Amino acid sequence: MNAKLQFPVGIEIEASKSPRLTNRMLPPEYELGTDSTAGWEARSIKFENTTPLIEGTTKACQVMTNAGCEIHHKCGLHVHIGFKQIGDLSAKYRLFRFVSCYERLMFELMPPWEERATYCTKLLNGMWESFRRGEGFNYWKSGADARRLWFNGAAMHEHGTVEFRHMNGTLDHDEILGWVATLQCIFNATTHLNVKLDWMNQRVTPQTLIRDMKADENPIWGRRASNFILAKAERL
Repeated sequence: MNAKLQFPVGIEIEASKSPRLTNRMLPPEYELGTDSTAGWEARSIKFENTTPLIEGTTKACQVMTNAGCEIHHKCGLHVHIGFKQIGDLSAKYRLFRFVSCYERLMFELMPPWEERATYCTKLLNGMWESFRRGEGFNYWKSGADARRLWFNGAAMHEHGTVEFRHMNGTLDHDEILGWVATLQCIFNATTHLNVKLDWMNQRVTPQTLIRDMKADENPIWGRRASNFILAKAERL
């Protein structure tokens, strides 16, 4: 079923350059570009529906793998989630509170990669002050360094999206779609459902993440997101 996405998705897949890969080889949902640190970057269209997202991303990963592209220590996976349609300030606070609460766990679910640390840093204390003053995502207008935070709100002003940058590079389409499913659940929970988080409670686990992102209430992405998070936790 080609269901409409609750939140539009954009994907950037970084990999090493391969002379065997050309733009025409990629599916129409992706376009090949260069990245100054990784080599290649396959950038997707703005996905509005599930079928093009799943089929296009699967095909792009297969093509890049077959063409000899590889993942090295400077490659990352970036996922944009459309947020422009959310005008409710309280929903934006809940989203920021959610990612702040689960920041440590999000990094723990990924193997460490010191080489990429400068391109994906943790949130800063001054961001809370920005939200308290009612400025919210305007914090990301303060300078270029803010764009390198793992939760990049600068994209809100440029593209109407929030960019997640903490994922390691991969050409595994199941890995990419697992992160998409997780983010779809998080955004749905923080914008449409009553999510209460104890900011002082640092005892977060993969199980509490699944609970708080209301995976069991998301009929399209919930099962994939739950299985993905639990599998990553078990491997690591």
